[in-house]
Amino acid sequence: MLLKQITFTKIYYGYFKVTRHRTISSQSKKNIQHKTQALSINNSILTYIKKHQPNKKQTNCYEMRTTKQYDTIFHIPSKPWVTAFFLGLSRTVFIAVFSLVAIIGCSDTRKKFDHDTISTAAMSINALFLHAAEVTNAVATQAKNIYEKPLQKDVGWNQNYVYFDKSVYYKPHDDGLCAMWASGKTPIGRQERQRIASLETLQPTLVQAVTENQFIQQAYILTKDHIAFYYPFISGVSLFEPKTDFYTAFFPFSVVTPANNPERTGRWIEPYIDATGKGYVVSYSHPVYVNDTFEAAVGIDIVLRAIEETCLPQDIPLILLSSQSIPVAVTPALHAMTGLEGLGPLYYFGKVQKDNPVSSTHRLVLKPDLQLRTLGRKIMEGQSEFYQMIGKKKFYIVTALIPAVDWYVVGVWPIS
Repeated sequence: MLLKQITFTKIYYGYFKVTRHRTISSQSKKNIQHKTQALSINNSILTYIKKHQPNKKQTNCYEMRTTKQYDTIFHIPSKPWVTAFFLGLSRTVFIAVFSLVAIIGCSDTRKKFDHDTISTAAMSINALFLHAAEVTNAVATQAKNIYEKPLQKDVGWNQNYVYFDKSVYYKPHDDGLCAMWASGKTPIGRQERQRIASLETLQPTLVQAVTENQFIQQAYILTKDHIAFYYPFISGVSLFEPKTDFYTAFFPFSVVTPANNPERTGRWIEPYIDATGKGYVVSYSHPVYVNDTFEAAVGIDIVLRAIEETCLPQDIPLILLSSQSIPVAVTPALHAMTGLEGLGPLYYFGKVQKDNPVSSTHRLVLKPDLQLRTLGRKIMEGQSEFYQMIGKKKFYIVTALIPAVDWYVVGVWPIS
């Protein structure tokens, strides 16, 4: 049957029911009522209306009644393809609504997964730092015990050590234990040789601190007399100038001196450029006091690349941010989206005579770009979840604190 005229009627928003019934002609005495179907529609539908011929006595109709009691009655021929059309429409709407609910559910699951991933990374890094501090504190305790014992009176000439340039006193060959290097800033006399002999007993503990801990790259003791024992072995003569001043050259020593650490507690040091060639490192240092006198600093170094490659999932967009808003590490997934860069590897061109701080240009809160400054400021303020524009894209930011060092693991997800 050809449609002669088509008009469009908008059904009001809401739930409605469709009841199919047949009007009874004057010749018929049967009244047939078919079952009711419940449909849920959240957008407008278009209904086709055909005007029927006036001389036709028997007609079929569908009545649609909304929950808001708005009525629209339209008449169409009761044909199989019409029934199929409305059943297909109801099935399509159901699938659309179900898919929307499924997407929302999946989004919530992914959001939870991302939160869990960030929290797991933060906890693993925090545990790493806590363990490293615990190891260092134990070495510092042993060093204090050594300092509390009287020095040996009869210390002969030790063939393991030699002079260089008439001032530097050092161990020239690797014997499987620690390197020893005395810069000569304090002239090496009888008492200094006695101190060196007493600290030799600390060597196995320093070796153990490195060999039994995955992330500790170097362990050492630096004394106020400018004497250093450290493992692994590196020749100090090849790295430093004679009469190097420990108070100005080495951060792990200077940060725990009485002037900089009146609390006499162990301290984590912000990322810096290591003078011995390890690149960007983070260090923990603990002072050694005997009879209220500062004697030495015991410390360990952790190479930042090891943390990035081991503790951060590389396929998830993450930043490891220091307490000074320095991007210590940026995963490849995030770099590909935003162009942000972490500290990365460092290449030495010539000697580095002392430890050097990371340039302030790396700090997010000091970036010339307003969006990056805002990102850094919000993270440093402790905001755990927020939205932020980076470039022309909007991102959902989630942070997790690393309490041992006040760093953050930051997740950055694009909003499509």
